[in-house]
Amino acid sequence: MSTSAEIAERHSRILSELAELGLSLARSLHERAVAAEDAKSFLARTEDRVATPSRASAEACEPVALKERPTTDPKGVQKGVDTDCDGEVDTIMGVPDSKRHPITIWVDDDGDGKLDTMYFDDRHDGVLDSALYDTDGNGRPDMRGEFRNGEDEPYRWERIRED
Repeated sequence: MSTSAEIAERHSRILSELAELGLSLARSLHERAVAAEDAKSFLARTEDRVATPSRASAEACEPVALKERPTTDPKGVQKGVDTDCDGEVDTIMGVPDSKRHPITIWVDDDGDGKLDTMYFDDRHDGVLDSALYDTDGNGRPDMRGEFRNGEDEPYRWERIRED
C-alpha cells in the first residue's frame, strides 16, 4: 500500500507531465493555427487578394503558459498562453478531462486583444479538425473551416450566416 507522501509525489509527477504535454500540444496546434490563419485571412478578404508577409516574429517565439485554471463544464483545465512574447495572454487552450469533448484553442489572430478564432481537436491527437473564424471583427464567427488529417490549412470553407 502507498503512503500519502508517495501518492502526493505520484500526483505531482503526473500533473507535471500533463502540464508539459499540454504546452507541447499548444505549441504544435499554434504552429498549425498560424499557417491556417494566413490562408483564412487571404480567402476572407473582400479587397484585392495580394499576399502579405507572414508573422515570422510570432513563429520564432516560444509559447509560455501564463495562467492556468480548472474548468467545470466540461471538467478539465484552461491555460492562458502568450504566443508572441509580449507578456499578454493571446491564446487560451481548453483541455477537457474526457475525450468526449474536443480540445479547444481560442486565438487572438489580429492582435486586437479579442479572441477571434476557435480551433477544435476532436480526437485529442494534436491535429486540428475544424475551426470557427470571426473575419469581420464583430465578435461572432462568420466562417467555418474543416481540416483534413495532418494538414495545416482547411480544405473546406463555409460561410456561417449571422442572424
